Amino acid sequence: MTGTELPALVTAIPGPRSRARVDVLARHECPAVTARRARRAATLGTADDDPIVWQEAVGANVLDVDGNRLVDLTSGFGVALIGHRHPDVVRAATGQAHRLIHAMGDAWPDTTRIDLLEALADVTPQGLDVSILGLSGSDAVDAALKTA
Repeated sequence: MTGTELPALVTAIPGPRSRARVDVLARHECPAVTARRARRAATLGTADDDPIVWQEAVGANVLDVDGNRLVDLTSGFGVALIGHRHPDVVRAATGQAHRLIHAMGDAWPDTTRIDLLEALADVTPQGLDVSILGLSGSDAVDAALKTA
């Protein structure tokens, strides 16, 4: 799989292995998460369908546990905008992991954090050159509300 292929289905969607893995997930995952997934499916009119279970992804392609090749049109919710396992991203993540995995940024800042904040300041309009780094969209909303 190079990441540029068209979909190729070998089972129904979701396949039997996906359904079996989702059954295991439902036994061990927080019930609130399972309930949220069920509500979303009901809202979309797909309440009888389990989600597919991803095995791996590269480029724009996802391979599920049943061997179905799909195209990820969500880009991993934005995490993989340039594709899953893009060589430059893998190289950067590997390089960082070889140097430092975690420095507790707000307590013990590392040079990468400082360089990122400086680079962001260089490309933002004057007056918007201070940033708050977060891990999620909810962090961004929280920071925006606190800033406002």
